[in-house]
Amino acid sequence: MLSKKAARIVKRLRGDAFNAAKAVYQRAKYRPDCPKSIGLIMGFQRSGTGMLDEAFGRDWSCIAYSEDGGLAIGEHAGLQMRWRWKDYLKVAEILGRQRAPLLIAKPLVESQWAEFILQILPGAKIIWAYRHYKDVALSSQQRFGPEPIKFNLRSVIEDRPRHWFCENLDDETRQTVATYFDESRPIWDLWALGWYVRNSYVFRYSHLPVIMSRYESLVVNPEEEMRRLYAFLGREYPGNHVIAHMHFRSVNRGKDVPISDDIAALCDPMLARLDALRASQYANDASGATVTPALASSAG
Repeated sequence: MLSKKAARIVKRLRGDAFNAAKAVYQRAKYRPDCPKSIGLIMGFQRSGTGMLDEAFGRDWSCIAYSEDGGLAIGEHAGLQMRWRWKDYLKVAEILGRQRAPLLIAKPLVESQWAEFILQILPGAKIIWAYRHYKDVALSSQQRFGPEPIKFNLRSVIEDRPRHWFCENLDDETRQTVATYFDESRPIWDLWALGWYVRNSYVFRYSHLPVIMSRYESLVVNPEEEMRRLYAFLGREYPGNHVIAHMHFRSVNRGKDVPISDDIAALCDPMLARLDALRASQYANDASGATVTPALASSAG
């Protein structure tokens, strides 16, 4: 049996071989000026965004950019900038010359600029990924440790220039952070507060083409959820090979995370509002309407 490190190496090598073969296939089949559907995965980290990106990446007709892929500035820019996108016009130029009819990107740290990005990329659509805040808190703490969320929340209080976490933030959410942020709080509370901040943006996007994707639904009913996302993007579902990597082992793993009552009282209504948006989209699906949620009616 392979060690975890060896298994990761094998997975990476297989992925590299697949991507090389897919590039040859796309170059032979598609022209650079072929019609393109563009999907942007947005939301907060540890919400199934990587799983979505990998699923689309398994599609032979798709180019899926990871968060630090060819659209990002890169690690040479430093920790706070490495995942930021290049100039948006440059990103549009890069995407425009690709030989693939489906392009997926994961600009999580650009989610606050969704409206502006869609002006640069007309016709692009947003997949807003979200997950229960307790599971996000647990996964985030295990992956990143405590310092990033403290830094990010402090940036809101200090209104730190050019820091993605506090950019284009509305006054109400900024005041919420000022009210609840305290570095002496349990780290779970801080991660949940960060979850609240990032998911607050979606309620300002009533005029944009947005579809909600909840992690728990994605991993429990992956085919149904991916078919729904492909339909939203105007593409035919390519088959269940794109969901072969999905599992539900992490669902509800954070159920025992001790979130303080005041933070839970903040996050529970937010989660209900996110779910209400998703439910309204299912109603639109059933009626045959275009999936663009009536966000304004759910934001109050």
